[in-house]
Formats: sequence, structure tokens, C-alpha cells
Amino acid sequence: MAPAPLHTHRATRAWALTLLALTLLLWGTCRAEPLTVGFLAGGGGLGDHSYNDMTWVGLAKARKQYGIRLTYAPTKENDFSRREVLESLLTAGATVVVCNGAGLIPVVKAVAAQHPEITFIVNDYLVQGYANIVSTTFANHEGSFLAGVLAGSMTKTRRIGFIGGVRMCAIRSFHMGFTQGVRFANPDATVLTRFITEEGDYSGFSNPDAGYALADTLYREGT
Repeated sequence: MAPAPLHTHRATRAWALTLLALTLLLWGTCRAEPLTVGFLAGGGGLGDHSYNDMTWVGLAKARKQYGIRLTYAPTKENDFSRREVLESLLTAGATVVVCNGAGLIPVVKAVAAQHPEITFIVNDYLVQGYANIVSTTFANHEGSFLAGVLAGSMTKTRRIGFIGGVRMCAIRSFHMGFTQGVRFANPDATVLTRFITEEGDYSGFSNPDAGYALADTLYREGT
């Protein structure tokens, strides 16, 4: 049997950590009414068959096990829409909001400062200095190291491409692990790195056409 894709393991950890955080909140609170949890999805929203969908699986499991109420609304890839949706989740009664991805951080920080009574769980980005924000990070470099070993073992040209959605800390961690894995398996191989967008512009995570164009160019160049 083939091993599960690396992104599946990462996403599974995401919903497991989300479920754990919610469990701790429920244990520490005596509530007459069910806890209302809002979900602010990152780039791609629900239906991405990956990170957001697996987080939603964890939330749905918490709803089944603990009877929490869930609320969700889709958002567009801009801060105005993210702020509007986040405020709508609070209006709907959410006292805990689960947020996925670095693109949401500016809005989450601003709203968290205005609503200290709300708990925010931020996945895949370290946030410090806020008493009401809990964040999770992952050992991205470990899984990508294995992908690098595989790529380094399979290449016939010794030219290997790496395409990141956004040039940012989490993706640089993937890149670091991947490059080290390639070098471990094939010290003579070269990793050619491309990013769709620069840090601060998170549209790269929802632009598969741009990723395809970069991959096609690398392939035509012999990668």
C-alpha cells in the first residue's frame, strides 16, 4: 500500500490539534448553552480537498462528540471580505473562532484586540503577545525532507523544481526540508526554486494556473 500523501498527514494534524484545543476549552468551561465555534477558512475555502476540509472534519467531529454549534461563511481573498466574514461569525454568536493560514493574521490580530472575550485558534502560524490567540505550527520540513529524498532518488537530469505558493516562513520551511532531502539522496542535484507570489500577497495559494505555468517553464528547461 502506498503511503498517504504528505499534505494529508499535515492536514490530519491540523484537525487533530483543533479538536484538542476545543476539548481543552470545553473542559475548562461550564456552559449552560452549547459552545458556538466559527470557522474562518484560508485560501481555497471549503472544498480544497486538503487543509481547510480536514480542519472542518475535526470541527464536525467536535460537534458530534461535544454538541458544539458550528458556523461558517465563505470569504474572498482580501482583508475587507475577511474582516466582514469574521465579524459575521461573531454576530452569529461564535465565542471561539478557528482560523487557517497566514493570510488571515492581520485581520485576526485586529479583531482579537477589539474582542478579548473571544478565543481565536490560528493554525499554521505562530502568533505571540495575544492572550486570546492560541496558535499551532507544524514540522513542515520533516515531511518535505522525505519528498526531497524521493525527488533526488528519481531525477535523471539532476535538475529538480520546487514551486511555493507564497515566499513566506512556512513555505521556506518546506523548501529547506525539501532541499536538504534532495542533497541527502543526490548531492550533485540542483533545486530550482520559484514562488508564485511574494510575502504579503497570499493569492499564490489559490492560483493553480500560475503554478502550472512555472512548472511548465521548468519542465521545458530540462527540469
